[in-house]
Amino acid sequence: MDVRRGGVELYEEYRRDVFDVVAFPCAILGTEIFLHSNKRVETLEDFQGLRLRTSGAWSELASRLGASTVVMAGGDIYSALERGVIDAAEWGSPEMNQPTGFQEVAQYVILPGVHQSGGFLECQVNEDTWNELSEDDQDMLRLAGKLSVFETWLASSLLTWMLIRHCLMALTRSSI
Repeated sequence: MDVRRGGVELYEEYRRDVFDVVAFPCAILGTEIFLHSNKRVETLEDFQGLRLRTSGAWSELASRLGASTVVMAGGDIYSALERGVIDAAEWGSPEMNQPTGFQEVAQYVILPGVHQSGGFLECQVNEDTWNELSEDDQDMLRLAGKLSVFETWLASSLLTWMLIRHCLMALTRSSI
C-alpha cells in the first residue's frame, strides 16, 4: 500500500476491496447543533433536570448526564418548545434545523453538537458498472461529487453563521 496517497484514495480502495463498489464523497453533513433551548446551558449542572427532546443513544447518554429525556416525533418539537412542554431539543445540523423554525421558539441555539461532529455522504456505484463507464464519465461523476461536497459545506457553514447571528441579535434586543 502506498502511504503517500490521501484519505479519499484509501477509502475508495477499502470500499472496492470489501464491498465491490466505487465510493467517493458527495456531500457534507454539518456539525449538529447541540441544543435549541429555552434555558441557558453552559455547564453540566445546567443539564440537570433539563427536559430534553432527543432520541437514540444520545437519549441514554443525556439521561446519565442528568437531563430528563423526552422522546417525541420531530413534528411535535416546535410546539413543545413553544408551549414549554420541553426545555430544549436536539435535532440535527443547521441545514436540517433551519427550515423547522426551532430558532424562532427557542431562546438559545447552543453550538457545537458534541454528540455529532459532522460527516459525509458517499456516492456508490457498483464496480462492474463503474468499469463500463468511460473515463470522462467517471471524471464527471467524481467532479460532481466534489462540487456537491463544496456546496453542502458552504450551505452548512452559512446556516451556522445565520443561526449565530440570529441568536446574537435576539440577545442584543433582550438586553436593551
